Amino acid sequence: MSNLDEVKALLADCIRMQLSMPPEMAYADIRDIEEASNGIGADSTPEKIRDILSRRFKVLTPAALIHDFEYELILKTVRQLGPAMGEPLRKVADDRFYVNMRACAENAAGAWNPRRYMLLYLAFKAWRTVRRLGKIQ
Repeated sequence: MSNLDEVKALLADCIRMQLSMPPEMAYADIRDIEEASNGIGADSTPEKIRDILSRRFKVLTPAALIHDFEYELILKTVRQLGPAMGEPLRKVADDRFYVNMRACAENAAGAWNPRRYMLLYLAFKAWRTVRRLGKIQ
């Protein structure tokens, strides 16, 4: 499967799970979404590690796709309006990421499945990490 096909499949998952997306994503070109997408992990994370994380936590990748696209939007906004806009927009993106990861986790495993709670814990840890270490570059 090509990267473009993967992005299309992830977008279909986002819609199926009714994940929260920035309005700009609805009319964005699929190639722009693909370009922004880097899987699970920061841009500074080596690609091999991001690939491993994305495969290991595949159920959370739809949320990561939206988050990557939203960070790209924030970067463009900061370039146009200045750095003061970056932090409030980043908080919105990070909070949306957490809500979407929770939805992915709840969709992946039933209420009595321990895997669901492991994924919810990972979602919380990922959210805390992006809040602490995330940067608009």
